[in-house]
Amino acid sequence: MQYKEMHSRAMQYYDEYVLKKAENGKEDKQLLFNAYHIEREAALNFIKEQNIEPTRSILLKGAINFAFQLKMFEEANELLKIALKGDPPFNQLQDLYKYKVAIEKNLKNKS
Repeated sequence: MQYKEMHSRAMQYYDEYVLKKAENGKEDKQLLFNAYHIEREAALNFIKEQNIEPTRSILLKGAINFAFQLKMFEEANELLKIALKGDPPFNQLQDLYKYKVAIEKNLKNKS
């Protein structure tokens, strides 16, 4: 599957997760995990094949966001390190640094 198709599928899972949460107040973490897993694979595949900004940082930021929501802070931190090794545009870099602060805070509180 191409990264665009993978990203689209991840967003479908995420949209379904948000809708279910809004409808009944319950979170279906499996939908969010599916979104994370697919977005992560889309990002890593994109890096191997093309590695072009801003797509690279946008895909990684999506996977970081999903991992963060799942409280998978170590995974989010690993993806963040990959994202920061690239050359993200300034607006993406700002978002990534916000995640960096939040992830570090959660990792510190976890230990």
